[in-house]
Amino acid sequence: MQDHSRVKFGIILLNWNAEELTTRCVRALREWHKLRPNIYVVDNGSSGNGLYFEDSRDVPVSLIKSPTNRGYAGGNNLGIRKAIEDGCGYIVLLNSDAHISENSMEILLEQFQICDDLGCLGPGICEGDLLFLGGRDMGLHSNTRNIMSQETSMKGIMYIDYVPGMVFLTTREVIKRVGYLDEQFFFSGEIADFCKRVLKAGYRCAVCPDVRANHVVVEDNPLRSSLYAYYSFRNRFLFVRKHHSNIRWILEPFWILWGMHKYVRGVILGLDNESAAYRMAIMDGVRGVFGDRNDLFSV
Repeated sequence: MQDHSRVKFGIILLNWNAEELTTRCVRALREWHKLRPNIYVVDNGSSGNGLYFEDSRDVPVSLIKSPTNRGYAGGNNLGIRKAIEDGCGYIVLLNSDAHISENSMEILLEQFQICDDLGCLGPGICEGDLLFLGGRDMGLHSNTRNIMSQETSMKGIMYIDYVPGMVFLTTREVIKRVGYLDEQFFFSGEIADFCKRVLKAGYRCAVCPDVRANHVVVEDNPLRSSLYAYYSFRNRFLFVRKHHSNIRWILEPFWILWGMHKYVRGVILGLDNESAAYRMAIMDGVRGVFGDRNDLFSV
């Protein structure tokens, strides 16, 4: 394996009211022995003031505070811009609830240098007993995730439509060519949109299935049944408008019917938060109301 200790890259962590989780993630990154990334922690309008990181020459941490919640796209864009200003050639978006080893990150960096046509790259994401290997076009598929067993072994790289956002690697040159994350998505879908623009620019998106990262999903999070359901569904309409405008007349009715199915299911099962989220997502998606809508959920 090549020596990547001199590779200048930035790791961006987005914090929103998860100080303990973010601090633990930074501590783990600082324990790396060979790689010396610049770490950028974006505090995305959190209600607390608990984030503090000791100075370190080896692994510097830049704390960027946003007075408001700019969403996943807007918050990460703050970190991306700072990393590019600091001369980072590689940009890594890392969820604070995800863990990737130093060796795995080295393999990703090396793979990026081997494949000239790569625009973005990620590892296989371990969630429980499953392995998440990126996904398919979110405007065309209701189930976008490529899911396999963790026992799956695939050498090399696997080309896909989008790379998981939990651990996401791209370069300064790619960002300069295709642009930053689209803040109209606000939360969910912005990585799929970025990858679509990467593909349109002539690059390829891929995962390394045998390189693994762990992601802990908190299923009982009350926001998952409302906030996430709303944005993940509403943003399909935005994705269709941006990337499938020629067949929008087919796709929009399909997604309206799909959303109505989810809404009725929620009503029948007594899932009030979920059914309300889909109803509002359909309305906003059809009307073209995008961006921050956290006010709908008292967030």
